[in-house]
Amino acid sequence: LMYNSKVALNVHDAYQRALGNDVNERTFKTLGSTGVLVSDDIKCLDNFDFVIARENDPKKYLEAVEKYVFDTPEDELLKIKEHNVNEVLANHTYVSRVRTLLEL
Repeated sequence: LMYNSKVALNVHDAYQRALGNDVNERTFKTLGSTGVLVSDDIKCLDNFDFVIARENDPKKYLEAVEKYVFDTPEDELLKIKEHNVNEVLANHTYVSRVRTLLEL
């Protein structure tokens, strides 16, 4: 279902929004499959090389979704999707996380 969606939605838990130190697993799952994400804006997302619409205001969040669904050309969506999927596969799989931990 996510893979066939034009855009995926993401909202973090309250503690993640308050602390801003981590993201939920959904961030990586949706970016790895759908590739196009609208998320609430938390500080930790600054640490990643993803193209993500980030909004905390509900009205602007909905506007970002509508922009992707109705206004963004298919070729631009495909570029975003390819970038995000490739970024997840290259740097954010469980295997890459374990390798990073083993290098510590």
